[in-house]
Amino acid sequence: MCETILNVSSSLGNNKWIGNSLTEDRQAEFIMQRSDVSLLTATVLAIRGINPEEVDQYLNPKIKNLMPDPCLLSDMRKASNRLIQAVKNKENIIIYSDFDVDGTTAASLLILWLRHCGIEPSLYIPDRITEGYGPNINAFTKLAKKNTLLLCLDSGTQAFESVEAANKENCDVIIIDHHQVNQNIPKSFALINPKRKNEDPTFFDLCTAGLVFLFIADLNRISREDNKKEFNLINCMDLVALATMADVVPLKGLNRAFVHQGIRTISKNKRPCFEALAEQANFRSPITDQALAFTFAPRINAAGRISDAKLATKLLTTKNLSDAEKYANKLETLNMERKNLEQSVLDSALLQAKIQQESGANILWMFEKGWHPGVIGIVASRIKETFKKPAIVIAVGENGIGIGSARSTKALDIGACFIKLKEMNLLLSGGGHSMAAGLKIDSTKIVEAQKMLSSIYKPINQEKKELQINAVLSTSAVSISLLEELNSAGPFGSDSPFPVVAFPNCTINHAQILGEKHIKISFSNNSGSRIEGILFNDLGSDIGQFLISKQKGKAHIAGRVEINEWGGRKRINLIIMDVASQ
Repeated sequence: MCETILNVSSSLGNNKWIGNSLTEDRQAEFIMQRSDVSLLTATVLAIRGINPEEVDQYLNPKIKNLMPDPCLLSDMRKASNRLIQAVKNKENIIIYSDFDVDGTTAASLLILWLRHCGIEPSLYIPDRITEGYGPNINAFTKLAKKNTLLLCLDSGTQAFESVEAANKENCDVIIIDHHQVNQNIPKSFALINPKRKNEDPTFFDLCTAGLVFLFIADLNRISREDNKKEFNLINCMDLVALATMADVVPLKGLNRAFVHQGIRTISKNKRPCFEALAEQANFRSPITDQALAFTFAPRINAAGRISDAKLATKLLTTKNLSDAEKYANKLETLNMERKNLEQSVLDSALLQAKIQQESGANILWMFEKGWHPGVIGIVASRIKETFKKPAIVIAVGENGIGIGSARSTKALDIGACFIKLKEMNLLLSGGGHSMAAGLKIDSTKIVEAQKMLSSIYKPINQEKKELQINAVLSTSAVSISLLEELNSAGPFGSDSPFPVVAFPNCTINHAQILGEKHIKISFSNNSGSRIEGILFNDLGSDIGQFLISKQKGKAHIAGRVEINEWGGRKRINLIIMDVASQ
């Protein structure tokens, strides 16, 4: 049983603040005593289940210590041998990838490997609007007639008909994917997917770029056995780190090592794509895991959202800075256009969501003609965060076919639900992950699918309006050195969240509105030291209105503390998550 923190039973965010478990607090004390780390860092380690003797290895993860034999994955060596054979025989090879960061990064890794082998491969990325997610029969048939080997990346696990179409043209299909697997699998030449039955759990959480890393590692092993020059895979860790952060996979085990090593690779040898993107974003700080997720990934994703995703692979694979700058400039323009489209769809979808929320809907469905399919995933994420419920946003085309994207909570495995709806012929296609998935649906069946999903909605666990506070600190207790040490326990993200810190009895010294929807404040408590904080996208909420109207009032403020570095100067900054008035 976790105790209530600072007697906050109902905050302005409607949360009860609870502390760590007694076991976690005791373990944190034990780690701090046995290791040279602060109590805050020790608390993070205790919550992660790290023992004192494991601290050094956890803070310094090494791929060689965490990576098992790639051939433990089903079809890995079979796929490697087939690609080696295709290279030796100079066969026509086509890469078919998804249009998001994971897909384009996975494609870029294979493009770089094939170039190392002296081959310039062909690349096909389906158009998000006209073709939608995943393989389609027309594209596979057309490509199979011109190629003898098709490498399908970040999709394909549910592509039964498309794979069969390629087989009829005598084209072998190798699928490398990490999306959910049904009872049946397509009759491809090889399917590398860690979610197949009886796979080693070490691989389960890898994104497709991580799987391609293992694939190339096995290709390197074959090259080594044949006394051929190996591809420098370690130099590509920056791309694997980018995809791992962008795809929001759990940051534990091998994924932590990928990101940790990838950040080091960027700091030692900045790839032209990162240098050019940083310039466009006016990003002057060292590139971190959070920068990959929130500064670089959205810009790379913009290509596939509203234009041609091949632009992303061109940027990621070029060695020429001038070309990288040209591609990055185009992506920056697309990203600005994406933001405008996103806001337009979000405003409309929020109106529908509020009506459903008031009616007591347990899953929020928003759909409309004319919405741009490229931004519905972001909108679904925003609505899910606003209402704390699964959200499905569908853009209906002129032909009556809807392209949808969903973001869920821990209470609902949305990917499995979409597979079930497809089996019931309520979806044309659908699938994905437990927390994020996509669908294609005849708009005349949306209401029926909505009713059916509500009836089969069986929460994995009951959602609770609780915010776990990991530490209560005075503003003077937080320093740059403390946060630099804390960052060594990162990367932070999915399944490895930032610690939430509460600052009690704070005086809000200053508050101002930024960009019509954010609020920046400075605050201090009894220690007198001031900290800056920012509340994102929440001006109209109870928290936002309190911060603006109670500038001289007292409050408990909770959030995640980070280092904000600009122009060589480091500042402490709090990303505000909740506020409790006094």
